[in-house]
Parts: sequence; structure tokens; C-alpha cells
Amino acid sequence: MLKGPRAAKGFVFITADAHGQAAAGDRKLIRSHVMRGKNTRTRALPGRVKGRSPATAMGIQRPQHAAGDSDSSEEPHGARARSELLDSDEDALARIRHAEMVPGAADMFTFIKFPEDIDSSSRSLLYAYFSYMKDEMYPIVRYSRPDTPKTYWFHWAHLDLAYLHSILYMTSFSLDSLRGQKSKRTEFHAYRMIHELNKQLSDPNTALTDSTTIVVMALALIAESFGDVESAHMHVMGLKKIVDLRGGIESFASHPLLQSKLHRWVASSLLYSASQAPANR
Repeated sequence: MLKGPRAAKGFVFITADAHGQAAAGDRKLIRSHVMRGKNTRTRALPGRVKGRSPATAMGIQRPQHAAGDSDSSEEPHGARARSELLDSDEDALARIRHAEMVPGAADMFTFIKFPEDIDSSSRSLLYAYFSYMKDEMYPIVRYSRPDTPKTYWFHWAHLDLAYLHSILYMTSFSLDSLRGQKSKRTEFHAYRMIHELNKQLSDPNTALTDSTTIVVMALALIAESFGDVESAHMHVMGLKKIVDLRGGIESFASHPLLQSKLHRWVASSLLYSASQAPANR
């Protein structure tokens, strides 16, 4: 008979939905307990620069824990939540970084006709975007009511050249950020995106389409990510003009996810305008 056994711990009942799936938070808790004490050895990602992790490449710093603090259950809830968010960010960045290494990724869209011919590298970028990056850029996708977002968003990619290059640019830029350098491929897609967008905005038949709206929104997001508030505001004003010319934000009701993103940018525009208004004296 073993002596000095650990005190028995109470049982915790995990609820599940009709499909037998536990809530996301419960699944993470279960995994953390199952893996406690395992996989403690640091493993380097393939092709990663020695001594540099995806998190540091994007300027993300992991909080340091005091020596001997091995039980995550003793951490304050806020610190544990922040740590989980950082873990999620690192996992997402790692997936994007190695998307081009997925076997067959470049062959995913071989038989799909796009506005122009694209090479295997561009097909790999599309795979990365629609598999991982789109949800990381717009987390609201995970919680929005069903409107088959991946269907019509992909539909636009093989009809609208500006939208196609905006996807390729954003994905290529993210990969460059992880490598710490800007590639010619990223510069090419940036040039094509802006060139094709200007053509569409000058054509009354394409200036107010959903896909043109998305490209302008992408430019606002990129400018905001760089901290270029003035450029972001300029693009948001362009979005506002498109919405007004279409008759209001209700004109996007057939695409609820797109409409919710436009609401976000409209709110951003109002906040910016309020911050620039002279203070009442």
C-alpha cells in the first residue's frame, strides 16, 4: 500500500452540447491539465531563425514568471488569460509561417479560374489566408451568425482582381513580418492591389461593389496596423462615401459579416472625428 498519497481532489463536471462538444474554455482547461509536466522541452520550429521566435518577430513579448512558479492554477486569473492569448497568437503565427510547407497547399486551387493566372506561390498564400489568417485578422468571424462567409468571400477572390491581390498582399506581408524582411513578392502584390483598386473606383460599374468595399477596408486595416492614423482615417472616409452612395449601411444586409465590419469602421470614424474636434470652452 502506498504511503502518503496525495489528497484526493474533487471532481469537476464538464457540460457538453448536443453534439458532445465541451465549451472552448473547458477543452483548453482539460488539455492544460492533461499536458501538465509533459512536452517541457523547447522545440525549434523548422526554418526558424535561431534564437528568434514568431512572437518576438512580431514584437510580442511573453510575460516572465518567477522561478518555482510551476502551477498555473496559482496564477492570477488575468495573468493566466493574457498568457493564453499569447499562446494563441504564437500558434496562429506559426501556422501562417509554415503554411507554404503544407503538402499540396499549392495544388489546392489549381483548377479554379481567377481574374488572372497565378503561380504556385500565390496559391499557397491563398491557402494560408482562407485556412488560418482570415479568422486571425477578423476574430469576429468565429462568433458571427452563420452567413457562409467563406463562400462569398472566396467567390469575390476569383472575380475581383483588386480583392485577389489584397489577399495576397496581406498574407505575404504577414509572412515577411515573421521573417523580419520585406520581399519583392509583397511589393508586387501591394502595387497590383492599389493599381487595380484605382481602376475599379474610376469605373461606376465597379466603384460600389462589395468586393471593392472590402479592398478599401483592407487598406484601412493595414494603415491602422502600421499606426498611420491619418491614412487609416482617409480610407475610412472613402468607405463612408461608398456606404453613402449605396444608400446606407443597410444595403449590405445580405452579407451580415461584412455589414458588422463596416459598423466597426463607422464607429472608428466617429471616434476619430470626435477626437479632432476642438474642445468646448
